[in-house]
Amino acid sequence: MRVDSKSLHKVLDLPVDKLQGIDLVSKDKLEEAGVKTIYDLSQAAASEKKIMIDSTILKKWIRKAKIIVNYVQNPLTKKKLVLAGLDFAGKTSLLSVLKKDYSVIQDLMPTKGAQRDGVEFFGIPIITWDLGGQALYRNEYLDSGKSKLFFSDTDVLFYVIDVQDEKRYDEALDYYDKMLASYKSLGEKPSLIVLFHKLDPQIKEQEHVMQRIAKLQVDIANISTDSEFSPIFASTSIYDKNSVFVAFSLGIRNISQTAELVASLLEEYTVKANGKASVLLSSEGEVFAQTGVTKEFIELVTQNGLLIDTLVKFDITKGFKLEKNPVVKFTDNEMYLIGHHISSQMGRTVYLWLLLQNLIDFTSSLSFFRNEIEPLLNLFII
Repeated sequence: MRVDSKSLHKVLDLPVDKLQGIDLVSKDKLEEAGVKTIYDLSQAAASEKKIMIDSTILKKWIRKAKIIVNYVQNPLTKKKLVLAGLDFAGKTSLLSVLKKDYSVIQDLMPTKGAQRDGVEFFGIPIITWDLGGQALYRNEYLDSGKSKLFFSDTDVLFYVIDVQDEKRYDEALDYYDKMLASYKSLGEKPSLIVLFHKLDPQIKEQEHVMQRIAKLQVDIANISTDSEFSPIFASTSIYDKNSVFVAFSLGIRNISQTAELVASLLEEYTVKANGKASVLLSSEGEVFAQTGVTKEFIELVTQNGLLIDTLVKFDITKGFKLEKNPVVKFTDNEMYLIGHHISSQMGRTVYLWLLLQNLIDFTSSLSFFRNEIEPLLNLFII
């Protein structure tokens, strides 16, 4: 069903109680403060003293209203994702993993110039710019007369470093420095993700490799500070496809207004359920949100959730029904990992995965969480 722009704008004039979670009592309190419509709510301040509603709850409602207003006033546009780094860093291979085109990886040659393509992530198409890393092309991108063509309107910049090629670390850092300077001169400030790539399983536990990466991270952080950027770091390997999906999810989440609210709701539910960690995962490997008491617990839930989802899909091909609540018991650790089917919209299945000690706690506030989170997943990239 197609909805015209005029009808869509009418949503902004709907009374505030049309927003999920606002009852008639709260509606009256909002109206007393002059907040009558969804648009009015989007313009309100959570610290407004004349609104006699708990500020935490009010803040959540305001964020929802802002998402709706942004969706109506700014029609969904394709996001621009730039992959940059030296030649042989593995940029094109990363894109092949995202597109699940594994057969071409072995035969890939260095990319010549800028290659534009598309990949679907979180249910929407994203335009990818794969910038070939040979010196000839790097100089072209950095040329003050041409840089705007390549760097303008970038939503997310992934800078890829081959951690196995220690001899080229200085070269990679120099290019990184110059690239950030170009973005700064253009007045562009995309979300920045630095990928320590080719951190393959067989070298991941080697102490000297991790020490090299730690020093590299410090050098990158110093360069970034000088250019007023704040990078997020992630490790990837084409031999661990989940690491690729987690890293790219991180980048896309970082430009989504909705992601902050989804993460907040997930954290709120996890605390109420006495969970150690939780994650919202799609059947395509996209990570909508993660939270937990330790980084290790978060990684455990994410990796196990992705693996179990693969097994569930295999079981379905053999005639099994979709598991609504798959459970893994860690007997010696006295914990459970339980999944819950949240949604099957947007052509993908989304599960909530939760690590906890008491399964009874799992149902605590689950219905409320599901009702709150499901509509937001459809607006995740807004």
